[in-house]
Amino acid sequence: MLQFLIDTFIIIWAVILLIGGINNIWRPRKIIKERALKKKKDIVEPTSKKIIFTRFDGAVQLFLALVIIFSGRFSIGWGSSPEVSIVVSDGEFSNEVEYFEIIDSYAKEHDIPGLIVGIIDDDGSALFGYGYEGYSLLKGNKPIDEDTLFEIGSITKTFTGVMLAQGVQSGRLELETSASRFLESYSEREILLDEDVTLKMLATHTSGLPRIPFNLRTFISTYSLGITRGNPYKSITEEVMIDYFKNLQDIKSKEQYRYSNYGFGLLGLIVSESNNMTYEEAMIDLIAKELSMNSTIVHADETKKSKLAKGHNSFIRIGSFNIGRQSQYWDMHDAMAGCGGIRSSGNDMMKYLEGMINQRLQFSELSKQPILSINENLDIAMGWMIQDNIVENQKVIWHNGQTGGFNSYIGFTENQNKGVVILSNLATKDVLPLGEEILIKIAQ
Repeated sequence: MLQFLIDTFIIIWAVILLIGGINNIWRPRKIIKERALKKKKDIVEPTSKKIIFTRFDGAVQLFLALVIIFSGRFSIGWGSSPEVSIVVSDGEFSNEVEYFEIIDSYAKEHDIPGLIVGIIDDDGSALFGYGYEGYSLLKGNKPIDEDTLFEIGSITKTFTGVMLAQGVQSGRLELETSASRFLESYSEREILLDEDVTLKMLATHTSGLPRIPFNLRTFISTYSLGITRGNPYKSITEEVMIDYFKNLQDIKSKEQYRYSNYGFGLLGLIVSESNNMTYEEAMIDLIAKELSMNSTIVHADETKKSKLAKGHNSFIRIGSFNIGRQSQYWDMHDAMAGCGGIRSSGNDMMKYLEGMINQRLQFSELSKQPILSINENLDIAMGWMIQDNIVENQKVIWHNGQTGGFNSYIGFTENQNKGVVILSNLATKDVLPLGEEILIKIAQ
């Protein structure tokens, strides 16, 4: 909330400076007369000196506004308010009007710059698009489509869980095996961590490990880049991960649920190492290729980055005027890729959703089996959350995600073959409520 208020203040300040600067430059006579009127002075024709000074003042305001906008990753655009449209449909989908209203209402209420929503129900499947990849006065506004790439954040953990299930089913991995056994190859000396931190604990957030591996460097990086909307994960390398891991002597709250990106990062390293691949290679080989997810990646080259939506930390739409604060992409080393490093499109995530619902991967069913109860309504599987109080008489298997500029949700009912996936390029508005609203609707 504090960050949103700061962003809003900066945005308003930048807009005031921008408008004031333009007015001073292009309409100095009118500005001088208006100022005189406010001060109840006699209005006389401005002198050349006052006009030059007013224009200089405007140039300074304009320069300061542009510095704020570009250094703060602000984007400014102009265009009519977007409407929901069907991007892709299987030809049998017939309930689009109801979903139009739900998606449009949510997106407009929360000033979401752009999102893609995929729905599978009894009538078939469809992808709904809303808004734009980014807003720019110079480059124009490019609409969101089925191939637009988004950072999916912690939905990545379900991919890591599916790969873990493949390793367990093939016999290469065991849930009760010590994590340190698999990480010894990364260290020149013996890892000192207790041997009872298992793969199961990493997969269920019960290892007692912190959210990220905090040392002075990562502490400064995380908090400073959190303010500037940079990438707080850029300094977390495999070396940082393993050095932090091997120096831990005692882990508190072991076997209690404590959400840990660090733990899932380690699990991603272990899963990919067991396949003698990088995380991205293992993910593509075991999941993306099998489901024909041709755009799903971890590391984006310049070509792929051109297809990435612009991630926003804040965004305001005032009529046809749009201004937002963008965030740097969260490029992750393999060290943390397993917790939140995947980028994907609406088209690919629909294939993933359908694949999980209909068991397109022979080991995906194992990944969805509960292995720990968090409370009376919530269990956790290999990355997936399983909840029984969202849809009446149905368990919902789900996960959500967030990075510096993106928000995401995927969920499906256990026995109805119905589901939804949502990808948004606004980090600060959780799309989980929209996902649950749609799930409740399609489950009726």
